[in-house]
Amino acid sequence: MKRLKESQQTLEQEIQAYNKKAKRPIDLQDNNDPVELESILDKITLSESNHHRRTGKSSKEHATLKAAIADVLLLLDGFDLKDKKPKEMTEEDGM
Repeated sequence: MKRLKESQQTLEQEIQAYNKKAKRPIDLQDNNDPVELESILDKITLSESNHHRRTGKSSKEHATLKAAIADVLLLLDGFDLKDKKPKEMTEEDGM
């Protein structure tokens, strides 16, 4: 539960940073609603695609926001990627 709260705070910070630079700001009503988060993720992906098509470059703002959304979505599903990675790494080292 602690990781979920931390991830939601990180998501809110990333949205604020994104909105400062974006032409179309994002309005997140409920960061516990997977449907709303997936909708925002789709919008960010489309925006990133348009940005890449115009400039030929990837945008760090899009990538970090998408990562924050994905982290919250995984935690809402009960999967902690940060907890899983170190365990898998130690299991591979043991082989």
